[in-house]
Amino acid sequence: MRLSKVAEKAQVQATVDLLCGGSLRLYTGDAPDMVGKGPKADATLIVQLPIPDKAADVSPDDFLFTGFSTTEVLARGEPAWYQAVAKDGKTVVLDGTVGDP
Repeated sequence: MRLSKVAEKAQVQATVDLLCGGSLRLYTGDAPDMVGKGPKADATLIVQLPIPDKAADVSPDDFLFTGFSTTEVLARGEPAWYQAVAKDGKTVVLDGTVGDP
């Protein structure tokens, strides 16, 4: 299946819409096996950053949020992976390894 640029941008925009007002959580330890699963027992939540209500830029290939506010560090450790969570605080939209492009 191939998507047009219009369809690709719509997919990216739908992801952005889910993320607006949500949060970015950075963890130590190993990521779960599937997106949407909770952290494994060895994972520690280091910080939770509120995601702004609006993206600064959306293109068919990616998106950019700016204007993150400061937040409190919850634990010490080296971040290994992240979860981006929707505004409801429960729905995991995406996850990945820290340092991935």
